Amino acid sequence: MNSTRTEVASSEQTGAAGRYADALRRMAELANGAGDDTQAAKFGELADKLARGVLTVAFCGHFSAGKSTLVNALCGERLLPSSPIPTSANVVTIRSGQPGAHVVFRRADGTEEITPDLPVSRLADFAVDGEGVASIDVTYPVPLLGDRMAFVDTPGVDSTDGAHRAATESALHLADVVFFVTDYNHVLSEVNFRFLRTLHRWGKPTYVIVNQIDKHREREVSFAAFRDGIRSALQAWRIEPAGVLFLSLREPGHPLSQRDELIRLLESLKPLAEPLMLHSAERSARYLAEEHRAYARQTNAQTRESLLDELGGEEALAALERRRSELEEAVAAIETAGDRDLERWKSELDRLLGNASLTPAETREKAREVLESLQPGFKVGWLGSSAKTEAERERRLQALAADFQAQASANLHSHVRDLLRREAKAADWEGTALEEELERAIPAADPNWLRGRVKPGAGADGQATLNYAAELSNDWKSQVRKAALGLLGEVDARRSPERRREAAALREELAQLGEQEGAAGRLRALERAEEAAEAALLALLPAEPAAVAPLALPTPGPVRVPAESAGR
Repeated sequence: MNSTRTEVASSEQTGAAGRYADALRRMAELANGAGDDTQAAKFGELADKLARGVLTVAFCGHFSAGKSTLVNALCGERLLPSSPIPTSANVVTIRSGQPGAHVVFRRADGTEEITPDLPVSRLADFAVDGEGVASIDVTYPVPLLGDRMAFVDTPGVDSTDGAHRAATESALHLADVVFFVTDYNHVLSEVNFRFLRTLHRWGKPTYVIVNQIDKHREREVSFAAFRDGIRSALQAWRIEPAGVLFLSLREPGHPLSQRDELIRLLESLKPLAEPLMLHSAERSARYLAEEHRAYARQTNAQTRESLLDELGGEEALAALERRRSELEEAVAAIETAGDRDLERWKSELDRLLGNASLTPAETREKAREVLESLQPGFKVGWLGSSAKTEAERERRLQALAADFQAQASANLHSHVRDLLRREAKAADWEGTALEEELERAIPAADPNWLRGRVKPGAGADGQATLNYAAELSNDWKSQVRKAALGLLGEVDARRSPERRREAAALREELAQLGEQEGAAGRLRALERAEEAAEAALLALLPAEPAAVAPLALPTPGPVRVPAESAGR
């Protein structure tokens, strides 16, 4: 049953790899059609590599960090030259197979010539030739590699030779996993961190190997402090490697060396070959799409320079763009001013309404008396004549109205009117006409309105009084809010003509600016075309989960620090 699942999963992965390889070839065709031969070739290389299904593990680092020596140790044979001088001036790829070497030579005219079936013994003659040799492909029986893995040795990342840097970049764009090798004394080098930061942004799964751990002296600094210092530095540079290992190629049996752990790690990568290759292809494809955009920008360089000259230079263009942005923002602000004012008014009104207390204890007592007077059995005096009873009801209602109006005027009406006067003044609306409108919109509380708020059958106990008082407060606040918003709507209407005139003047300036910035518009069109060139490539990428999902990479085990290492 498990075997069947494995076969099905393998079939699905192979299908995903095939779809991705097809997409990469289409991307190569698109780049080639745009004249970008460099990226087209790299897309093609990615497609071919994915079709071969070989997991590529690249070793990089600065010169003399021990990359070549490490690769030799893992292969069990001195295939690469290693010495105190910089070695491997070009990319060397090692696969498991019958002994042999294929060397790609650069001709003087820029073309390449492949020399197949060279003896491995002659490899050292070519591996240090950074001028005449483009790359070397080696096959040799290496059990660790099996038939699904290849090692790639690259030139030093600190090389000042442009060909070396180009060779390293070319190798890394095909790499599925990167092991960055640094020696003990240079582990905190800025060159290392800058390169690791580039790999991190690229999205390449990366492990850091600290070689020459035999140079560590516990009496000078504890291993724990040394290791924590590396971790802190990586975090400061915002670099998150999949793991950090420590090695001693000079003393393989050194207690701090993790050679066996490195081999276990490499073995554990093999089952992840398919998702690792898909993930790497996706990340490299995105990187190449960015490079294609840079190519398009370079292609437009002369046109861009001519347009900038027409505008008066970069500073003139920046000033023009700033003014356009300012005008567009100003028009947008005017067009949305009414809505923003309305939201601000509502917020301030709701704050005033929420803070206003309209029915304090003394008002609630008068409300209770009104409710009491409206009960069926209510009478005034011993005989309780109807005239006296009705007069008492009216007296109590008038007392509640006067008290409620006093509370509303002091705690709500005055504040709302101040808000309305302030906003109306901004629209040149003030004086007698405004005050009359304020009196009409927010009148005094009417006794009949107060009586109409009493629900049929309402009692006069404490809870009934609280309910009645709350209803009076809420209903009155709702009336005031509606009236205030109505007046504020009139304020907005009075300001609208002014705003329309301001917006029209700004649009006129924008139109005049448009006549001046024809060259700027063409520059923006160039940028949009360059962005579209990148987007067109990315649109061809299939949405394969294994390619875009975060990978659960194996991590190296901890270093076991024996007590006797303290004396080293």
